[in-house]
Amino acid sequence: CTCRGVAVVMPDLCSFSSYVRDTPDDTIVRDSLTSFYSKARYEVVNRGGMIENFVGDQVLALFGVPDRCPGYIDHALQASRALLSVGEAVSDFWQRQLDRQQPSAGMHIGVAYGDLQIVALRPSSRTHSTAIADVINVAARLMNMAGPGEVLVANSFYKQLSAGARAPFQPIAPQDARNVGRLRAYRLPPPSP
Repeated sequence: CTCRGVAVVMPDLCSFSSYVRDTPDDTIVRDSLTSFYSKARYEVVNRGGMIENFVGDQVLALFGVPDRCPGYIDHALQASRALLSVGEAVSDFWQRQLDRQQPSAGMHIGVAYGDLQIVALRPSSRTHSTAIADVINVAARLMNMAGPGEVLVANSFYKQLSAGARAPFQPIAPQDARNVGRLRAYRLPPPSP
């Protein structure tokens, strides 16, 4: 089925591979990821979003499906801001367990807006499905471009925000993104310490 006007939020822990490489005890990795999954799920679901997928240290969250709550665009932005705090908390806990200082900490997030397809993974299944769409690729490319503590949003998402919600965003120069072309996007600066 086609779902129109979905906000896709894609957060990722910064320097995840480095943290894993420098962690002497697998229990620390499991505890850190369990904390990340639990806190990320809480921030997304309690703002009306849906976790489509966890892939390692990355989340694919959707807002506007299966139910479209009024204000879901604002809720996606609120979840993105809250997820930055989750990334800081998880990174801080993890770093305190390690001898080596990690190159970066926190979360970087890409957000996009558009249509997507829900595809059944099993014939006639409503519970085993996945989402596919260009909007997911755009969110992923923006996530990769974002620095630690940053949220990059596609122009399509930015245009859905109210004037007040747009105020803190800064335009960035169009960026070449692998397999999706040049992206016009806006940056939400990291929160002040």
